[in-house]
Amino acid sequence: MQSFKEVFKTKDFLLLWFSQTFSQLADRMLVGVLLLQVHNLTTNKLGLAIPMLSFGISALIFSLIAGVYVDRWKKKMILVVSNLIRIVLISIFIFLPFTTNSLVYLFIVSFLIFTVAQFFLPAETSSIPLLVKKKDLTAANSLFMVTWMGSTVVGFALIPVLAFFQLTLENMYVFTAIFYAIAAIIASLMHFPEYSTCAEHSYQQIIKDLTLGLEFIRRNFIVRITLFNLFVATTVLAILSELAIDFVASIIGIQKTYFGYFIALSGVGMFFGIITINIFNELKRGILISIGFLITGIILIFLSYTNTVIMALVLIFFLGVGNGYITIPIQTTIQAKTPKHVRGRVFGIQNMIVNSAFTIPVVIGGYLANILSTSMVFYSLGILVLIVGLINVIIPKARTL
Repeated sequence: MQSFKEVFKTKDFLLLWFSQTFSQLADRMLVGVLLLQVHNLTTNKLGLAIPMLSFGISALIFSLIAGVYVDRWKKKMILVVSNLIRIVLISIFIFLPFTTNSLVYLFIVSFLIFTVAQFFLPAETSSIPLLVKKKDLTAANSLFMVTWMGSTVVGFALIPVLAFFQLTLENMYVFTAIFYAIAAIIASLMHFPEYSTCAEHSYQQIIKDLTLGLEFIRRNFIVRITLFNLFVATTVLAILSELAIDFVASIIGIQKTYFGYFIALSGVGMFFGIITINIFNELKRGILISIGFLITGIILIFLSYTNTVIMALVLIFFLGVGNGYITIPIQTTIQAKTPKHVRGRVFGIQNMIVNSAFTIPVVIGGYLANILSTSMVFYSLGILVLIVGLINVIIPKARTL
């Protein structure tokens, strides 16, 4: 509790936190609207991967380079400008509504939006250690993860609420633009010590910096296994998000816009997990990660047999709890084990690895859902997650993170 009091005393950290809140609220709402927009244009489960692919491909192409430039550019500038650019891009959907009726246009514009996000994310994450003391990192990350899940809860829950008031999906893009504008204004008020490596921007230097980040990860087993765990956790999240609308409409049998409530409830569960994780302060981070994987795997298997609303809601809640036990220890470990002069590069690589879960895995998930079923995909994910959890238990270094 004392650590939370310390981070709340830091004015610029609070501004970063508020900016993150509105930016991520816009992110979550945008993803939800894109999923519904695509679902209206195609019922092919493989086609539902388009929003995820636009996100994942942009990450694979740009996140490494973005991490290098985050270490060179002023982070405040990145946070402000990236939000402003996303407002301009979302305005395409608002003022040229025909673009929302084409899978091609939806992919191109969302690809550009998510490309800008590749610069925002490592700038935001690598700013945290500059604003708080090392001993307060866990509290700061917990606060950011609570906000991340709070944004998920509110962002996705807003969609069925706005739909109830007869707002169209096109109108909902206006809300995302407003949230990005608020985030940009708040970020512009920040003042904090910047750290950059050098001013050289040559191609050779960029390659050298990328190599430095990759070499650091290659030499650090703890960071490698932590990134692997994060990739698996994100793969599960990506496929669940891809198939959420089909699960709600086809298996549970309720209105498809209600999928936002289900994703929001998983956010409530993760919030509960983040709050209760402080009870287990005596446990190593590796043990907490293993517990999170085991909980998540068991819940996914039960979810694959579920076709009632109440049971699905209960399981989704505990799925979020398990995810909370995975994500916070992972993020804290990476920040604590990474020197500040390579943080931007490492977080850029982290984003690339994690977001690659939104490429081939979502294609495989959509394909398997087409030829098998959504329930069978959930069951298979449960088995995979249980195996990863057991691997973390078996490997000594993974247990002692």
